[in-house]
Amino acid sequence: MTNTSELLNECPPIMNDEDILNDCGPVDIPPPPPLAQSLDANGPRLMITQIVTENFKSYGGMRVMGPFHKNFSCIIGPNGSGKSNVIDSMLFVFGYRASKVRSKKISQLIHYSELVPNASSCEVSVHFQKIIDHGPGALDYEVVPNSQFVISRRAYKDNSSCYLVDGTRAVYRDVANLLRSHGVDIDHNRFLILQGEVEQIALMKPKAPSEHEDGFLEYLEDIIGSSRFKQPLNIFINRIEKLNDLRLEKLSRVKLIEKEKDELESVRNEAMDYLRLVNQLIKMKNILYQQNLFNEYHSIQMIKEKLMNTQKETENLSSQVREKTRQIKRLESDRDELTQRHAQLQIRHRDGKAKFAEFEAQDGQLRDEHAHTKTLARRLAKAIQVERTKLEELERLPGEADARREAIKKQLAEFEEAKRNMKKFIRKQLIICLKNLHLYELKLKKVNPCWLLYKQKLIKLQVN
Repeated sequence: MTNTSELLNECPPIMNDEDILNDCGPVDIPPPPPLAQSLDANGPRLMITQIVTENFKSYGGMRVMGPFHKNFSCIIGPNGSGKSNVIDSMLFVFGYRASKVRSKKISQLIHYSELVPNASSCEVSVHFQKIIDHGPGALDYEVVPNSQFVISRRAYKDNSSCYLVDGTRAVYRDVANLLRSHGVDIDHNRFLILQGEVEQIALMKPKAPSEHEDGFLEYLEDIIGSSRFKQPLNIFINRIEKLNDLRLEKLSRVKLIEKEKDELESVRNEAMDYLRLVNQLIKMKNILYQQNLFNEYHSIQMIKEKLMNTQKETENLSSQVREKTRQIKRLESDRDELTQRHAQLQIRHRDGKAKFAEFEAQDGQLRDEHAHTKTLARRLAKAIQVERTKLEELERLPGEADARREAIKKQLAEFEEAKRNMKKFIRKQLIICLKNLHLYELKLKKVNPCWLLYKQKLIKLQVN
């Protein structure tokens, strides 16, 4: 039996199928060229009023040609009088090459004669204006206001030139855009027909023999604008040829494959029977697999239930562990707090003992002062008693001791005043000590039970 690949290789493809199909995309058709002029004869139109030349070709000095008729002007004269130079001057302004103006180079356009031997440049100015026709007469028209403009071109001996629009320097692109905006077909140059062009058109071949030549058909297509369809048409023709070749190739392949298909019909039937058996086997295996899957699924569900119960027990134990952990943390916190309080109480106990020792020292000092005060009071009492005795003796002797009696009274008053001051001082000192003892009483209450004994001693001291 013949192999399919060998049969297909007998008809090699002309081109890759994907390349042919991808090459069938949309084709861009260039837009139609804009109309160079309007066909409406009622609106304003452009006309040339006059041409001014200066040292241009055979015109030495400044020459003014015009004014021209609005419709038709003729320039007549004998041969060699410069009739063609009028058209050459217009071609020069409109940007034609020197060869079109019948010169080898631009510098040859400068006039040279005995009258003007040293001209360094030449210039041509074409005056335009827009008019509205009112009749067939030469003066039956109206000039559109502010529509006049002048285009000039100046050439120099170094073969350079420049353009001017209304006396202002410009480039050729500005001049072309200005003329194009007023309806002058500057792109195809249909507004000027030179000598010999009519004869050349009449002698053209009906169709160009090659792509690099022009025939009458190409000339007309260029005028009416249908030449823009030439390239898209060539693309479509090329595509049709490729698609026809592809169709023939596919058709031959289809015929070969149909023949091979008929030969493989019996093999196909055997393969179908084999596939049916394989499908039945797979179906039975699938049933067995589903049964095993059901059993395994049931086992998995039981294991999942056990796992869930185990997880619940684990969660309960975990919660108990967390609770015990929190209790341990609380007990540790209480232990730390008690330890800290015990340390603080020890510090306060040491401070209380130190204060108590200080109070004992103050108590001894106060006792000494109290004993000294009592001794002084007793001395004063004895002195007062002695003085009273002396006073009694002096009273018994009033006549002799008036002066002495007054002195003794004065001394007695001083002693009484000193006694009163001493009592006031002792009371103030006792009040201050009692206040301090009351403040320390609360502090020492929990530190040492000896404060009661100390208080009793102070009360006894106060009573005495």
